[in-house]
Amino acid sequence: MNMNPGGKTEKKPGIPSRHKYFFSISRKIWFSLSIIMIVYLGWMIVGLFRGQETLSRLHIAQEQVFPAAMQSKVASAKFNEQVKLYKDAVVFGKAELLEDAKAMAVEAQEALRHLVLLARFDEQKRTEVREILKQLRVFTAEAHSLYAKMASGMEDDPFPQKASQLNRRSMNLRERLTALTDFFSGSLKEELAAVSNVTQYQQYLNILIFFIAVSVMLIMVSLIISRWVTRPLKKAAALARAMSAGDLSRKLDIRQQDEIGELAHAMNVMAGEVSERTVSLEEANKKLRDEIAERKRTEKELKKAQEKLVETAWLVGRAEVATSVLHNVGNVLNSVNVIANSLLKENRYSKISNFVKATRMIEEHQDNLAEFLSKDEKGEKLLVYLVALSKHLEKEQETFTGMLKDLCNHVKHITELIAIQQSHDTSAGLTEVVSVGELLEEALQVKTPGMSPHSVEIIRKFENIPSCRLDHHKFLQIVINLLSNARYAVRESRDNTSKIITVRLKKKGDDRFLVEIADNGIGIAGENLEKIFSLGFSTRKGGHGLGLHSAAIYAKKMGGSLKAHSGGPGKGAVFTLELPLRL
Repeated sequence: MNMNPGGKTEKKPGIPSRHKYFFSISRKIWFSLSIIMIVYLGWMIVGLFRGQETLSRLHIAQEQVFPAAMQSKVASAKFNEQVKLYKDAVVFGKAELLEDAKAMAVEAQEALRHLVLLARFDEQKRTEVREILKQLRVFTAEAHSLYAKMASGMEDDPFPQKASQLNRRSMNLRERLTALTDFFSGSLKEELAAVSNVTQYQQYLNILIFFIAVSVMLIMVSLIISRWVTRPLKKAAALARAMSAGDLSRKLDIRQQDEIGELAHAMNVMAGEVSERTVSLEEANKKLRDEIAERKRTEKELKKAQEKLVETAWLVGRAEVATSVLHNVGNVLNSVNVIANSLLKENRYSKISNFVKATRMIEEHQDNLAEFLSKDEKGEKLLVYLVALSKHLEKEQETFTGMLKDLCNHVKHITELIAIQQSHDTSAGLTEVVSVGELLEEALQVKTPGMSPHSVEIIRKFENIPSCRLDHHKFLQIVINLLSNARYAVRESRDNTSKIITVRLKKKGDDRFLVEIADNGIGIAGENLEKIFSLGFSTRKGGHGLGLHSAAIYAKKMGGSLKAHSGGPGKGAVFTLELPLRL
């Protein structure tokens, strides 16, 4: 296109304008498709009429056969349940089960009445259903009377004989109901099989008709497309291949008055223009090659700089992880120190020294021990004292054992933390199937001794969620860090109310669970909520800003998230850990 001095656009000589042709390619294709659609519509109308028989039989199956099969099954099932309830009432002596049995009988009779009302089946089958209904009513009345007496504990010699007769009648009724169910189920199967056969026949016939019609139409369409589209396009493709090979002297000899003819003329013009532009493209290619060579040199230098940057970032990350692990180990060591001091205190006030004194007293009187224990005032009290002392020492042993177990768990946790740091970036965290509630209790045991001097109340609200697969150590570290922050928050609070930490465990949907740790401590200012998980940020005096940062990283690595919420200073805070529930 060129611009004339007046600013108007004028067409380049030799390039034809776009025309509307009476027999354009689109019209030819639409004409062919219209023929196919007309034939297909006729085939659909024929199929619609042939489908009326299938619909009629399906209607019969839906309105008569299927309800009959369902009602017969209901009657049989309710009768079986009725007989079972009678037996349970007699065996267990529960008369209230008789009313349940009576209700089952009513439902069974109601199902049989529905069968009688269905118009599909002959009078003989209706008569059979009426007889069964009548027998069921008589059986229910007699059974209710007899089993009521037997369930009440009355003993009467005729009862066993009557019960045996009723049992035979119930078996006869069960057989008749089962036969009735089999009959109606068989009728349903026969009706459905007939519908299936008719449908299958219609499908085969429709497929055959459709295949023949479509085959004829496809042949017609292929002839039209081959004559007016495919052959000219092959010539155009040959010209394009010649142009790509460098032969720009060839021309297309196509004189169709449609889009293909317009395309041929445009390609002839394009061949001339391509020849003119080839020279300029070669010059541009030379310039581009020079620029590419320069860019490759620049990319090589950038790659070296990037590798150095990645190495530096890796070293910084390892240092950060090591510092975080040391911070977490410090948290656990605080608990170890508390337990060790508690052990020393318990040992200092132990009653074992009193036991030593008692044994010495026995040694001093071992020559006349019997006389000493029976006649001496101290001896008479010694046995009672030893019994009481043994119970106290047993409790001391349990206390020491529990503390030593906690101590061993904390030492094990420290060892595992160090192992995690040593294997960091070399392997993924190991997962195992654990109870989340038990892990929370373990974390609470780590921090609870340190909280007692500040009178902190721990409230547990645990939902019963199934054991799941997660990284045991990362989860414990997250919860321990959150509990540590909650303890600090309530300890620093100036409010005189009770200091409370609430730990909640609940499900979120079918595949997630939440752990919420809430406190009524000093709260978090709004401007600090966005950076509370940032590395190095801390509101504590002397804090390093590592605990919450590492906790957030662990949560993300475990496929979850860690969020904080607070109403502001003095209004407490809630930390929510969300993790996947992998069973």
